[in-house]
Amino acid sequence: MRKNILFCFFCMIVSCIASAETFTQNGLTFCTDYYEGDYSDISKKIPAGEAIVCELPEKVKNLKIPSKVEHGGKSYAVKEIYYASGVSIYKYGRDLEFVEIEEGVERIGFNAFFQCDYLKEIRIPSTCTEIDLDRGLPKTDSSGNHWYCDLERVIVAEGNPIYYSKDGILYDKKSGEVLFIPHRNKSKK
Repeated sequence: MRKNILFCFFCMIVSCIASAETFTQNGLTFCTDYYEGDYSDISKKIPAGEAIVCELPEKVKNLKIPSKVEHGGKSYAVKEIYYASGVSIYKYGRDLEFVEIEEGVERIGFNAFFQCDYLKEIRIPSTCTEIDLDRGLPKTDSSGNHWYCDLERVIVAEGNPIYYSKDGILYDKKSGEVLFIPHRNKSKK
């Protein structure tokens, strides 16, 4: 009996590992079921039927991140951008200048656009209600020193319940508090 329980437990673990899938479409890499970073101890469980953007494309200037993706006969809701530029800060997302995130994406997570140094504008949908303000967006380091950081504007779609933007600056909708000022924003408050 005990052997049967152990065998079932082993089979469940193997099936979970085997079901994790990573695939690339239009230069973006998506992960389903489970994500584990190659160069760190970062890991994340992904709910069934969902996918995360886990790697940005190389040598692309303009990017639209979809809210749905199909692969292997299955459709996935893209809910988060997570550790997408964290794999290699000198490779993935490095050339991006403009990013538009489609309605339906809910989270800009850890290292989503961190050190995408040439990124000038990010368009955030009304459905995005969670942004990692410390490591998700490109910005200067904690000392204020960063040699490249061209971000000028963060634009939030109308109807977002958590965030709004004015003159390219990100605000908390409830308190009116400034949450994020892009490094090269000309209207810094």
